[in-house]
Amino acid sequence: MKKNANESNDLWSTSDKFHQSWINMKKNANESNDIYDTCKENVERYFSEVKKTTSSYLQSVTDLQQEIIRSWKNTIDSAIVLQEKFTKKSGLNPSLSEATVQMVADLSKKVNRAQQLQNEMLLSSLDAMRNYIKTFNENVNAFTELRGKVMKSFIPFIPQVDPETVKKAISKFKKTTEKIEIAKVKS
Repeated sequence: MKKNANESNDLWSTSDKFHQSWINMKKNANESNDIYDTCKENVERYFSEVKKTTSSYLQSVTDLQQEIIRSWKNTIDSAIVLQEKFTKKSGLNPSLSEATVQMVADLSKKVNRAQQLQNEMLLSSLDAMRNYIKTFNENVNAFTELRGKVMKSFIPFIPQVDPETVKKAISKFKKTTEKIEIAKVKS
């Protein structure tokens, strides 16, 4: 279990390195209010909070699981005690044959083995899922770099628009929408 926890930290450290690069880019660049800096800051803040709450969430789930197991065991123990009292008061013979005792012991061993196999399969599945996510995280950076190179190759073909042209287009759009609003009001 500790191995998985340490590997989980490796996933966080990889994620931290990626997000830290965003913060470093922000510090190195002039302070600006562009959409990308704003998004990066808020994404960093969000995942920082997630990271802080993850351990307490996992502890709460573990505590709940332990309480459920304790309750389950107490319920079964109480049922056995109740049946034992009933059997004694009614005068019934609680003795079992050797074959029955052996059958119950064998059944118990098989149930325990099935539980062990189920746990092994679940842990293997979780480990595989973690590895898939880790591989995805490693590939995200490669795909981002590849997309950046493709985009860079297309930039020369994209016409540059000066700020005055953008302002004129926005102004024209506002006038057009005002005319539409006036037409709606008149009709």
